[in-house]
Amino acid sequence: NAANILVKELINESCEKFRVTKDNFLVSGDVSCEIVASKDALKIVFDNLVDNAVKYSTGQAKISASLICNSKKVTILFTDLGIGIVANEQKKIFNKFYRIYNKEIPNVKGTGLGLYRVREIIKAHGGKISVSSEGTSKGTTFKIELPAHKAISKRQLKRLLKTEKQNQV
Repeated sequence: NAANILVKELINESCEKFRVTKDNFLVSGDVSCEIVASKDALKIVFDNLVDNAVKYSTGQAKISASLICNSKKVTILFTDLGIGIVANEQKKIFNKFYRIYNKEIPNVKGTGLGLYRVREIIKAHGGKISVSSEGTSKGTTFKIELPAHKAISKRQLKRLLKTEKQNQV
């Protein structure tokens, strides 16, 4: 299942899955960015990011993704206009079982594993993920960096294929 994947297509599919209307999401930049990745794993990444954007928005979720690619890496800036994340919470959100409680949205359901899984998937693909938010009601931006399809090393590709094989058992 590891293949060249158009990032834009995966983001569009996740937005449709979580019923974010076309006028509430935009994918811009170099939309022809390709990466070598597990499509199923990256669907988990974008499904989690879109699901969180929907859960942590007080109205309709508004999402934008900006794609920047060069010969070495693909950078995805995934931004929502939700309730934001205060600075002291930003360091913790990728921890296993960590959940943010916000009194504006008290009934958000989840296990606290989503962003932990997202980080692990990105790491398994030889990438990095970080988060930034200017605080309450300022939205959130996740910055994902992945090796470009031409820059992935043989070692990374072998590890990715091995992980894929283990996940299919």
